[in-house]
Amino acid sequence: MRGESGASLVKIVGWIFVCAVVAAGGYFSANYVRHDAEKLTLTEDVRRRAGGDFVRLADGVTHFELAGAENPRTVVLVHGFSVPYYLWDQNFEPLAKAGFRVVRYDLYGRGFSDRPDVRYDAELFDRQLTALLDALKIPGPVDIVGASLGGPIVITFADRHPERVRTISLLDPGYLTGLTLPWKLRAPVVGEYVMCTQIAPGLPEGQKEDFLHPEERYPDYFAKYGEQMQYKGFRRAILGDAAGLSSAGQPRGVRSTGAKRETGAAGVGEARPASAVRGEQGRAGSVAGGGIPCDRRRSACAVLRESRDGESNAGGVSEEALRGGDGA
Repeated sequence: MRGESGASLVKIVGWIFVCAVVAAGGYFSANYVRHDAEKLTLTEDVRRRAGGDFVRLADGVTHFELAGAENPRTVVLVHGFSVPYYLWDQNFEPLAKAGFRVVRYDLYGRGFSDRPDVRYDAELFDRQLTALLDALKIPGPVDIVGASLGGPIVITFADRHPERVRTISLLDPGYLTGLTLPWKLRAPVVGEYVMCTQIAPGLPEGQKEDFLHPEERYPDYFAKYGEQMQYKGFRRAILGDAAGLSSAGQPRGVRSTGAKRETGAAGVGEARPASAVRGEQGRAGSVAGGGIPCDRRRSACAVLRESRDGESNAGGVSEEALRGGDGA
């Protein structure tokens, strides 16, 4: 009798456990579907309506825009962590009107560029930039500008291809060096769930923290940000960046670039002017961009100061041009 009662109790507990698992699975699945904004796939029709141009590179299609006269003085604008090339809307035309040839592009995983299922790290973005300039037949040297996490990409490019760089300009450059992602973002399946339901939904609104007067000065900025989130692969790229760009080797690229600038090491030939700019009050409102302030991340600013020659904007792209010519 006791044996039958014990067996019945085990069955009851088993059924309760199964029902709890099914209920939990249903809840988490419904929650994921409710928050999942990635319903669309990037197609040729979508890209035709996007404007700009497209080129197929080794890792995927890249969305870019090229403007200005046929001038060997070319400025390359590299955006940051998650905002695509519209970050440079207030700078792109003023630079072209100032006589530069200007290139801006969407990093893989952002805007209308492909979201390849690869590791998102310095290697990927260096390949993308190098291949894009090759496809556009721009051998260099170029004036290269990076905002936020575009800073590490710019520094990596300058360190590996010094002959292709004339000047370096960094706007609120930020590094994720030393960052250890929480276990729930590193864990398979769980990381995607947390990214979808907790982190990604707040990204558009979170952009406003980087501006002094977001609604007044950038009314269309945040709607554009949300548009890119509809296309499959965006979250994977953002999560991949947080892991791939936090490698400890990246600051060595900054120091190496600075050392080459000072010493004129082999392959460089002469010092490369470099400048770093941050927004007023630790925000990007003063340079019409959406960067990560130097005091929020381990940034290139301090390391560049150690190796720079003491001149500000020594031959680089002027801060006025980067402001969009309006004193923003």
